[in-house]
Amino acid sequence: MNLRKMLDTIVAYRAGAPLGDVVVMKLDALSAPSRDVLRKLEAVHGYDAPTPDLAALRALPSSMLGREYAQHMDANGIEPLVISPAVKERYRNNPYALRYTVTHDLHHVLTGFDTGLAGEAGVVAFNVGQGSAPIGRAMLWYIRLMYGLLSPTQIRRLWSNIRVGLEMGRKAKLVIASGSSRTSRSRSSACAPRSTSPTRAQRASCRAATACSQSGSTR
Repeated sequence: MNLRKMLDTIVAYRAGAPLGDVVVMKLDALSAPSRDVLRKLEAVHGYDAPTPDLAALRALPSSMLGREYAQHMDANGIEPLVISPAVKERYRNNPYALRYTVTHDLHHVLTGFDTGLAGEAGVVAFNVGQGSAPIGRAMLWYIRLMYGLLSPTQIRRLWSNIRVGLEMGRKAKLVIASGSSRTSRSRSSACAPRSTSPTRAQRASCRAATACSQSGSTR
């Protein structure tokens, strides 16, 4: 962790900076991406982190990723994070923190994990599996412990989601490095299961591996 950057993040938070700015700055302070992730992020060099137009996405056909993203946001009462022009410009040529921030909710849609503690643990594990998380695999044990203490009734699902998330993350393309804006494309045929009775992991792996290339214009 970069202490100077974390101090800047705290100062920005106390000064009332937009939450999107605070999240981006915190991620930048917590970790630096690996060389492999940096190489893959060259595809989105200069990314300007547009705020998703939920009204436009709601109007898409139900089979489209953008529509499903909007439904997820509406169902959970979530508004897209707003990132100031100054922070966008600051990270334009260093897109890791921007991309990780703006695609977080998209990760929930692609993996099928909900927004509860167990679901959030699954998304973190997915990113650990991808090699893009701001924490290492060892920290997943801490998450198992702390989230389990906070919600004992979710312990079994918590462990299952971490296992499944890691598996999906290893198999899927790097979501934060997708440079496409094809959020209106259908993915139903591409994600058709290969067996008549697929496991949850198989279904979710298919969703993530084939749909992540459509993530560019959503958060």
